[in-house]
Amino acid sequence: MKKMDEMELKFRDQSIRYAFAFMFTALALYNISQMLISSKLNFGTVVLGITIVIQVGSFEWLKHRADKTDKEPSKVLMGVIILIAVLLTLGVIGLMFHGK
Repeated sequence: MKKMDEMELKFRDQSIRYAFAFMFTALALYNISQMLISSKLNFGTVVLGITIVIQVGSFEWLKHRADKTDKEPSKVLMGVIILIAVLLTLGVIGLMFHGK
């Protein structure tokens, strides 16, 4: 079996990033359109949210585990707080139009 060199590994990682970005964008647009049409939370939205949380959380955890002097977790905490605030705001806006 051939060992993968660093350039091949870099190309594979880059292609995985492109595929993930495309999947995320397509699912986000689909879920937003479905929520505007039906005003209901569907399974795709839940899967998309969980996927993002797992990806960001595991990346930060592995990076912090590799370098104990990393101060990045505080930035992640601020990002999570901002994300929750945005989701709550969107939820309130969704509730405003729920009965119409």
